[in-house]
This record gives sequence, structure tokens and C-alpha cells, in this order.
Amino acid sequence: MAKRSLGYVELNWECPNCQAKNQGMQKTCKQCGAPQPAEVAFQLDKDARKIEDDAKLAQAAAGADFHCPFCGTRNAASSKVCSQCGGDIAEGKRRSSGAKVAESQYTHCPKCGNKNPTTAPQCAACGTSLTANNNMAAPPPPTSNPIPTSGFRPWMALPVVAFLLLACSLIWFLFFRSTSMPATVSQTHWSRSIAVEALVDVQKEAWRDEVPAGGQIQSCQTKYRTTSDTPGQNSKEVCTTEIVDQGNGTGEVVETCQYEIYDDRCTYTIQDWAEVDVFRASGEGNNAVWPMVSIGANQREGNARENYEVVFSTQDGEKTYTTQDFSYFQNFSPGSQWMISVNTFGGIVDITQ
Repeated sequence: MAKRSLGYVELNWECPNCQAKNQGMQKTCKQCGAPQPAEVAFQLDKDARKIEDDAKLAQAAAGADFHCPFCGTRNAASSKVCSQCGGDIAEGKRRSSGAKVAESQYTHCPKCGNKNPTTAPQCAACGTSLTANNNMAAPPPPTSNPIPTSGFRPWMALPVVAFLLLACSLIWFLFFRSTSMPATVSQTHWSRSIAVEALVDVQKEAWRDEVPAGGQIQSCQTKYRTTSDTPGQNSKEVCTTEIVDQGNGTGEVVETCQYEIYDDRCTYTIQDWAEVDVFRASGEGNNAVWPMVSIGANQREGNARENYEVVFSTQDGEKTYTTQDFSYFQNFSPGSQWMISVNTFGGIVDITQ
């Protein structure tokens, strides 16, 4: 996966003291002068522009800033001593970096339209309150037995619980409930078949370089085949960008590119085995036999199939059971007595003797 840097943008941070928004490289709040705390996260402004100033570019590429272990002042990664107190910052805490930066969320002032952080109580430009329902009277203090603020009440769940219980009961009744009853085998039927295959022209589909020898290509269409980290023939570059926090008030614009590889998807004809005939045999009783098969030139026997049917006579009428196990089928001789379990739909789910 190819990655390349497209430069840097300056981020911003919100002062926790007055909620003012500041440029990312600014170390103190422009509104109240408070130093930037170490835990404040940088955010991406929607209209952020790439940094062009050489000094700022050098600072952006230098890496994460340090916070002085003595006074907490933020210092550039290249600093040796604190710019505020002169202390050694070798033991200072480096800001975290490498995370994808989220865009800042704003509230537009209803009076002047200025963009303000969503946490701001009032507009930084005109002072208008940004608190919802600010014209409403303050709610009274809670009593010793406050009324729940949620509209949900336990009794509201009763219809849902009743519906679920009803649904579970219905499913059990339809699929798991069974009735046992004595049964007598009244009839048995069997059917067997053997397919005959021959070499014929069949149509298939594959990538051009996977068409087997002997395949006659009919037509091809260019389609997406795979994704690669490197370009190739008939490739299309697909790129995405993200802003990566540098820990110094800037974000690196990183472009990640992959290549969609396109190739010819072809239909072709080739000689292959296909079913051309079926020989069948069927009858009653338990002595099943296979059909006689006649095979011609360039032919062979294909799949063999078998099906066995047992008809039980019960107090509720005839019940039919089918199986493909010949050994099991031979146990059900006409006139033999069994106990069968039948589900709601009349299907046999268990047989005992």
C-alpha cells in the first residue's frame, strides 16, 4: 500500500478555560492567555489550509512537542530547555501523535452566524447565548423523590414480552412439537438411476490467462480483477487522504494509494463431460436393483442416485418416510410394526421399533 505525504495543515485547539478556538501552533489562548494543557486534543478545521511558511513546515516535520516537567509549558520537539522557565525538558512529556484527526464540530450563532465550538455557552463574536431553550425558566430543584426523566415505564414492555412469548410458543408448536403413534408398514417403493456422460462442447468463463489449453475463446469483457499495492497493466490508481496528528499543532496530509487491476474476463467453449442420458429402475418391495446401462463411444457412467420410500398406515391415515440409505430401508418390510413421531405438518421426525 503506497503512502506519500502531501504536506501539512495547521490544526486548532479549544481552550478549556474560555472555550476559545486557537491555532494549533499557538501555545497560549489568544482570548484568556491560559497555557495549553497537555491533555487538550488537536482538531481539524473544515477550511484548514496547507502550511506554506518554511519555518512552520520545519516545526511540523520535527515531530511531537514536549510539555515542560516543571511548569507545563509546551515546547517544540527541538527544544533543550523550557522557553518559559529555562528548565531541562529532557524528562518532559511528549504529546501523543500518529492518530487520525477528526474535524471540529461547530455551532453557528443564531444572531451573527459566527462558528463556535459546540461546548461554548455563548458566541465568541457577539456574546449571544448558545444554550438551547435559554429563554425558559430554570427548572426547580429536585425533590427527595424525583420523577424519572425517561418516558419509559416498566409496564410498557409487557406487550413486547407477550408477543415474544407467543412467537416462541408458535415456533415450538410448529417445529418441535411431535406426536407418537403406532404404525404399520403398508408399502415400500424404490427408485434408482445412473447417468451417462459424454464429451460435449460446454461454455465456461475464466480470466484470459486461466483459459485452459483447448478452450476456444468466444468473447471477452474488461472487468475488475484484484487490488494491488503496485501499478500494473490496465491498472487504475485509487487514493484516499487522511490527516495524521503530528503532536505539535499540525497534521500531515497523508495520501494512501492502491491500484485496481482490470483484466479480460472471457467466455470460452471446451470439450467436457456432461450428462446426456439417464437409465432408471423402480419398483415395490425391498429388493432394489440398479438399471442396466448402455454406454456408447466416448461415453462413461456418471452419478448414481437412489431414493427409497416407506408408507406407514396409522390411526391418522398414511404417513410417508423417505431415505437414501438402502441398508436402513431394508428394515421396513411390509407388515412390520413401528412407533413413529410426527410433527405438526405431518412429517415423520423419529422412528423406533
